[in-house]
Amino acid sequence: MRIVIIGAGVGGCASYLFLRKHLDTSTHTIHLYEAYPNPLTTSTVIGGGLGLAPNGLRTLSLLSDALPSRIAALGFEAPVAEFRTGPKDASLGTFNMGSKERYGWANLSVQRAAVHECVLEEAVKADEGKGGMVFGRRVAKLESVGLDGATKITFEDGSEEEADLVIGADGLRSKVRDYVVGEHVEPEYYGLCGIGGFVPLHFIEPYILHTSSPLVMTWGSTGFFGFSPVGTGRASLPSPSSPPQPKAMWWSIYASDTPPARTASTPLSIKAQLQRRFAGYEGAVPRIINALCTDEPGVSDVLVLPRYKLPNYLAKWHRADGGAVLVGDAAHVAPPESGQGVSFAVEDAAAFAMLLAHHLARRPDDEKDALRRAAGDYSALRKPRVETTITAAMKRIANKTEMSWFQRWLRDWIVWIMCRITPDSSNDRVFAYKVEEAVQEYLKARGA
Repeated sequence: MRIVIIGAGVGGCASYLFLRKHLDTSTHTIHLYEAYPNPLTTSTVIGGGLGLAPNGLRTLSLLSDALPSRIAALGFEAPVAEFRTGPKDASLGTFNMGSKERYGWANLSVQRAAVHECVLEEAVKADEGKGGMVFGRRVAKLESVGLDGATKITFEDGSEEEADLVIGADGLRSKVRDYVVGEHVEPEYYGLCGIGGFVPLHFIEPYILHTSSPLVMTWGSTGFFGFSPVGTGRASLPSPSSPPQPKAMWWSIYASDTPPARTASTPLSIKAQLQRRFAGYEGAVPRIINALCTDEPGVSDVLVLPRYKLPNYLAKWHRADGGAVLVGDAAHVAPPESGQGVSFAVEDAAAFAMLLAHHLARRPDDEKDALRRAAGDYSALRKPRVETTITAAMKRIANKTEMSWFQRWLRDWIVWIMCRITPDSSNDRVFAYKVEEAVQEYLKARGA
C-alpha cells in the first residue's frame, strides 16, 4: 500500500510514527510531505505556549517513554491552576488540571515549538534519511484516478504522486479536507483572537510566591488573562552563547470584528486594548502587559492567532472509499478552552493506525476493503469524543470576554463553588482515556 501523509505538524508526524509502528514497512510505503521548510534546520520558533494534557502525553508514550519524557523535561508540570478575579487579584480557588498521580502524566505548560520539534525529530530519526519525509513541497490539488480509486496528488512544483491512502494532517485550511468532503470548506472567524507570548520567568516570580499554583488564570469584567512557567525553551538549535533560560508564557483574548492584519501597528493596538481592559489591576498582569512592545530583554513579540471554527462538524472524517482520512485540525478545530488540540491530534493518529493494522491483518488480500473498514471505524470511534469536548469548550469562551458586573459576579460565584465541590474524577473522561483500549473495546463491540 502506498500511503502519503500531508502535513508535518504534530498530527502528521504522529501519524507517520504510529503507522510505522503498526504496519510492515517492507510491504507498505509511507511518505510525508510538508509545505514549509524543516523547522529543525531554521532559527524560526513557531507558535506560543500551550497546555498539553495527560492523555496526549500518555498516547505519545505508546511510541516510547522517552518521547513524552523529553517533552515534559522542556516544559513545566502544572497539575493545578489557581483561578483569580478582578483588579485586586482575589483568589477564587484552585482547579485540578491533571496530576501525575492520577493519570500517569501531569498537565504540562510547554512551548508549542518544543512539542512539535520533539515529535518531528522522532519522525526524522525513524526515516533514517531514506527520503520518506520531504519538506518545502506544497499540495496544489488532489483527485481520484483509475479504477482502483487511487488518489493523484499534484504539488505546486508540478510533481505528482499516487497514493492508495492519503492522510490529511494539513491543518485548518486543509486541501485534503476539501477532497474528503467533495467541496471547499471555508473556516469561519468568530470575532476573537488568541494572543500571547513569553516573558522571563522572573517577571512573575514575585507574584506567585503565595499562590496555590504558579499557573494562574485571572478573570474580570473586562476579560481574561493567564500566565504560567513554561520551561526553558525550544527543543533544538540551542545557542552556545545563550543557554536556555526559564520562561513564563502569557495568554489572553483580543476582540476584533475582522482578523487583525499582520502589521507593525497590530501589537501596539493589542497592547493598548490590554492596558484599557486591565487598567488598575495588580500583580503580574500589568507587569507583563507594560513590558510588551518595549524591546525589554526576554520579552517575545505578541503572537496573534485569529480564532476560527468549521461551519459545522464534518459528517465524516474519511472518503467513502477509504482512500483519504483526516486527523487533527483538518478534521476538527478544537478551541484552546478544550486544552485538547494537540492531544486529540495524537489520539487520532494512534487510533487510525491501530484500526488500519487490525483490518489489514483480517483482510491481507483485500487492502481496499481493509481501508474502507478502517476509515469508517475511525470516524465512528473518534467523532463522538472529540465533538462532545469541543461543544463544551465553545460554551466556555463567553467567560473570557467582557461582561456586565452582574454577569461577572455570577460567574465568580459559580467558579468559587466549582473549585470547592468538583471531584478529582471530573476530568477522567478526557484525561484517563486510553486510545488502545478504546480501539479494542470498539472492535469487540462490533465483532470486527
